[in-house]
Parts: sequence; structure tokens; C-alpha cells
Amino acid sequence: TLTFALLYTILGGFRKVVETDILQFFLVIIGVFIVFFFSIKAVGGWSKIQEIASSYPSSFSRWEIVSFFIVFSFPLWADPSFYQRCSAAKDPRTASLGIAFVGLVDSFMTFVGLGIGLAGVYIIGNNANPDTIFPSLVETILPTGLRELVGLAILSAVMSTVDSYLLIAGGVFANDILHPLGLKWDGVKLSKIGTFLSAIFAFLSLSIFSDIIDAAIFAFSLFASTSLIPLVLALVLGPRSDFVLPSLVSMFAGGVTVIAWKLLKLGDTSVSVLYGLAISGGIWLLLFSFRTFKHLKTRG
Repeated sequence: TLTFALLYTILGGFRKVVETDILQFFLVIIGVFIVFFFSIKAVGGWSKIQEIASSYPSSFSRWEIVSFFIVFSFPLWADPSFYQRCSAAKDPRTASLGIAFVGLVDSFMTFVGLGIGLAGVYIIGNNANPDTIFPSLVETILPTGLRELVGLAILSAVMSTVDSYLLIAGGVFANDILHPLGLKWDGVKLSKIGTFLSAIFAFLSLSIFSDIIDAAIFAFSLFASTSLIPLVLALVLGPRSDFVLPSLVSMFAGGVTVIAWKLLKLGDTSVSVLYGLAISGGIWLLLFSFRTFKHLKTRG
């Protein structure tokens, strides 16, 4: 999947990524609703889903609940794929409508996904690997024909995510790493090289994560810890030249915190976002206060 997504991302660029994502979006929606319908039917209705949910005691601490809320909510403000799509829109109104539509779909799909997950735990069992619950449920409850269609939807969901972030990572590599190193190639060629290097890095990093959820939590924690505070401050207060240094240093510090937390195995991945945001915000405030004090002292 990674290899195929890499090939059409490099050869087709942003246009092909968008075209394939449109098709993959409809496949995913159709596939998920098929599984949701058969899952609810298999367990005995929505009331049974509610009964299953209430039968499990809470295993999360308050801080973990706060962390999960931050991890799965605020990083969307700093999600690079959103800004990539908005930048490609023909006007601000189109971008706003697109983001609003995505928000509505994501909110609805969250509850659908929770229903499928609870049904899967009930049908497959508590001890199943979280990464295999969905495909195991598909194999158990769906008839032949629908099973293959949903399998295609699963593949589409994976590829839609992979191609988008490969393209983004390739642009970051090209603009922030390869170009400053002095490479004189044109931007398109640098982006293709960056995309290829990103795919290699992604493949090598697979061994760090225990499952897909762990990888997603790490990625979202990284988004929030590096970008959320500088982004919100820039949107609220407006772009200012004296924000540049505090923002860059706070982004670096927040990212290093989350990465170090994971590599040193200091605890649950979801909690790292709290420390990342605290350090990012603290360093931003410290540097901005120091620069402001220095500026006022110079004027005085």
C-alpha cells in the first residue's frame, strides 16, 4: 500500500492525490455504513450497543481523558492536510465550506466508528488486537461480495491517508531541509525527492509503534505540541515579526518533548501531549516576554 501510494503521489502530484481521495472518500463512506448496519443487526440493535458500552468500567484516568480530548480535537486546528486543501481552494468561501463539511462528516463518523468498535468487541471478544477488530468483524458478519467491497474501502482509507501525508511531508522536506542545504533543483523535483525520503522514514519508524492507534496518537500529539500554540496566537493576535523566534523555538521544544517521551518510553503516548503543550507554551511565553522586555529597555 505504501509503495503504490508513493508511486502515484510522486508521478501524479497533488492533482492525482485529490482525484484518488475523492473516489476513496465515497468508498470509505459506503464501506463503513455497510459494516455499521450489519454490526448493529448482529448484536441485536442500538439498545444492545448502549448496554455493551455501560457494561465496561472506565479504565482511563482523568488526565488520560483530558489528553485524549486534546489529542483528537485540537490537532485538527494544526493538521497540515487541512491547510494544504484550503490553500488549493479557489476562494476562501470554498475552503470554509469544505472544512465545515469535513467537520460534520467526521463528527458523524466518530459515532458510527464507536458503534462498530463496541459491536466488534462484543462479537470478536475483548482479547482481540485493536488493529484487527474491524477486518475480523468484516469477515465474520458480512456475506461474500460485500466483504470484498468493504475490504476495498479499508484499503482506500489507508491509501487516502498515506498519499496526503506523503505529499505534505515531501513538501516539508523540500522547503525546510533540502532547499536550505543548497540543492539547486526546481521545487517539483525537490518535492519528489522529499516524498521518497518521507516514505523511507515512515517505513523505518513502523517498529516504534505497537499498533495503528498508538501511531495516530503520536502523530496528533506531535501536531498539537509543535503547531497549536503558535498557530492560535498568530490567528488571534495577527502575524508579527517578534513572534517568529518564540514560535520556532516553541515548536522545536514541543516536538522534541513528544518524540523523547515516546523513544524513552516515559509513559502512555496520549499523555505526552500535555507535557509537549506545556513546554511549548512556556518557552513561547518566556522568549516573547524576554524580547518584549529587551525592546522596552532599549526604547527607554
